[in-house]
Amino acid sequence: MEKYLIELNDVWKIYTVGKVKVEALRGLNVTIRRGEFVAVMGPSGSGKSTCVHLIGCLDKPTKGHIYLDEKDINKFTRSQLSSIRGKKIGFVFQQFNIINSLTILNNVMLPMMFYNVSLSERKKRAKRILGEMDLSHRLNHYPTEISGGEKQRVAIARALANNPDIIVADEPTGNLDSKRGKEIMEILENLHKNGKTIVLVTHDKVLANYAERTIYIKDGTNADSM
Repeated sequence: MEKYLIELNDVWKIYTVGKVKVEALRGLNVTIRRGEFVAVMGPSGSGKSTCVHLIGCLDKPTKGHIYLDEKDINKFTRSQLSSIRGKKIGFVFQQFNIINSLTILNNVMLPMMFYNVSLSERKKRAKRILGEMDLSHRLNHYPTEISGGEKQRVAIARALANNPDIIVADEPTGNLDSKRGKEIMEILENLHKNGKTIVLVTHDKVLANYAERTIYIKDGTNADSM
């Protein structure tokens, strides 16, 4: 039997809003191999972001099972899930989510603080990653002093701080123009070529073309195509 890095098996996610139950996912099945570049597509409200939040161990399913490296995340405590997220998964969001009160260098150093990485190693690693993102000249700048494309590159650098196996990118070009968006996709493509597993959420078929495979979701479950 083939071993997958990520496997969602008949996954349901049901939210209670007041007296109403909302079925965000309804029996979704997904498998992702180590080192794969996968796009997750679906119309607004299809459940694609919920799917990726579960893949990223930000939540647990209501029903069904999610396996990460063949381990069932339902059996993990919140503390264990947090540790897994920090070490194995890097997140890149549409809104950047970097901290305006910290310099670019300190934004990238921050995730390493939670894993007892020494100050000298944090600086060394952050400078190296930011250099790879062509941001060595921005180390002491603040997020308010740089462009949107640069902010997203900082976000990617921060996602790489703890050398995760998986990069989860949720609409990473949504706030960028086409030129800057292309630059971000080329960075993700290069990370994939260097062995990272990339899970990209997008509504844009052009961006999905960067992936090796596309998973389509509609009404919370698998769809053949869009």
